[in-house]
Amino acid sequence: QKYGFATTRAHEFESLANRGDEPPDALPRLQSRELTVDTFWERFEKPGLPCVIAGIPEDEGWPAWGKWTVDRLLQRFAAVPFKVGKSDDGSPIRLRCDHFEQYMRSQADDSPLYMFDNKFGSGD
Repeated sequence: QKYGFATTRAHEFESLANRGDEPPDALPRLQSRELTVDTFWERFEKPGLPCVIAGIPEDEGWPAWGKWTVDRLLQRFAAVPFKVGKSDDGSPIRLRCDHFEQYMRSQADDSPLYMFDNKFGSGD
């Protein structure tokens, strides 16, 4: 446990998450359905100001929003090994999707594993 982020310092992160922005509303948060392209351009893009835009996947009906649930991924890929990292010699470390799901639900690591597929979208 390198830095203690998930253990000894977990309360610090919980406190930060509960506090929200400081000062309050320091970063504008907008729902995508309430923001037009013109308004975004004038208020944020043109002056180079940051903002958080929430709700895009739901509002635009992205298929993944409803289809990429843990249960649905497990139905299709439970026994498929996915890359979760590299060993010291650079070779990939793989974990089956169903085993990763067990890890994901119980882990408290400082630097948790992430499941990814570097060939996604390559047509292989």
